[in-house]
Amino acid sequence: MPNYKDSSGNKQSYGRNKKTGERRNNNNQDEQRKKSGCQQGIGRDSNKAWVSGWNISAQGYMKFLAFPYKDTKRVTSGSGVQWENWVVKITHPDKQQSVLPCLYEVGTGRVLMKDLGMIANPKAPNGGYWGTMFVHK
Repeated sequence: MPNYKDSSGNKQSYGRNKKTGERRNNNNQDEQRKKSGCQQGIGRDSNKAWVSGWNISAQGYMKFLAFPYKDTKRVTSGSGVQWENWVVKITHPDKQQSVLPCLYEVGTGRVLMKDLGMIANPKAPNGGYWGTMFVHK
């Protein structure tokens, strides 16, 4: 484990705790663990877009996969935003799966799951976001 003295002469240590394996730094602060993630891509065979993600909450670990319906059409809203009707397959903490409709915003890549009150944003900083949808009033 590397040790050194900083400019004020204090002994510093970096690395992992041998017993717990947790990271530690010179400030002895606990690292904040990531609670959700999201990514998007294009299917190799179908050349269709998909969005997947995960979320850890008090209820447990959830994951989802969103993709377009077979005959999805692009629609432009009154404000000029382009949307597509997609379907989302969600795996709940108890391993039950549900299939729900959702909306895909073409310009941003966000997936809105109104039935769940959740939103997925693969372009959010630090690996994407999947969580509660906040509505600004």
